Amino acid sequence: MLGKKKKQGKKKISTRKWLLPFCVTAIILYAVADIVLQIITGNEISATLTTCWFTFFSIEIWQLARITLKKVDTNYDDNYSTMVENAKECWNQLDEEEDLSEDGCEDIEDNREEDV
Repeated sequence: MLGKKKKQGKKKISTRKWLLPFCVTAIILYAVADIVLQIITGNEISATLTTCWFTFFSIEIWQLARITLKKVDTNYDDNYSTMVENAKECWNQLDEEEDLSEDGCEDIEDNREEDV
């Protein structure tokens, strides 16, 4: 067992990381193909097909953005609630007249002295 290294598997790429470039590429390729086919054949591609294509990929991009924003908001809420809990603990320690220097509550202790 000594000397053996664990295999480091490839890091899984998030779906959002590859889906966004795929959607943008699909929209651009469709637009280019539409223009080229219209120039070559002289006929316009169905407006319904074009509308559906752009709608589908636009909704995909919108949903990816929504998921990302929701994830960022969730991280903010978690950090905020952790910060509030830490502040509550510091204030409780102040009420009990404990030493706050070890817990990282020095700022609260300084502010309380200014208030008194």
